[in-house]
Parts: sequence; structure tokens; C-alpha cells
Amino acid sequence: PRGLQRKKEEDDGSEQR
Repeated sequence: PRGLQRKKEEDDGSEQR
């Protein structure tokens, strides 16, 4: 599911930042 991948990417970015 693209939605899941996109959510994961957003979460990762938030954590990194």
C-alpha cells in the first residue's frame, strides 16, 4: 500500500528532524 509507505516516510522524516 502506497499510503503505508508514505506514512512511514513521513514518520521517519519527523524522527530524523
